[in-house]
Amino acid sequence: MAGKLQCGNGVKAFATHLIISQMVALNRIQKQLAAMIGSVISEAPLLKYVWTLHEALEQWEAHAVESLFRAPSTHVDETSMRVDKNSIGFMSTLPEIRPYDLC
Repeated sequence: MAGKLQCGNGVKAFATHLIISQMVALNRIQKQLAAMIGSVISEAPLLKYVWTLHEALEQWEAHAVESLFRAPSTHVDETSMRVDKNSIGFMSTLPEIRPYDLC
């Protein structure tokens, strides 16, 4: 195929997941993607995928922070405490603050 090589959304999402969620080093991601797709992706596009995600979530994050400040209760997620030698886990969340509202 002539022209600039472009990666699909799946490759971009996978690379972003490895960078953000798994905190894998960029050189290791480059090696893994090269083994999967047969081409090396430089660091600049990998970092651009993270920046694109940041820009996409920026408005949602501002709304979520504002909602948390106005909320009548504190948002608590996956918290546990020890009571009588037993660990008790609990979760409290606000229905209007959900990442899947982006769709």
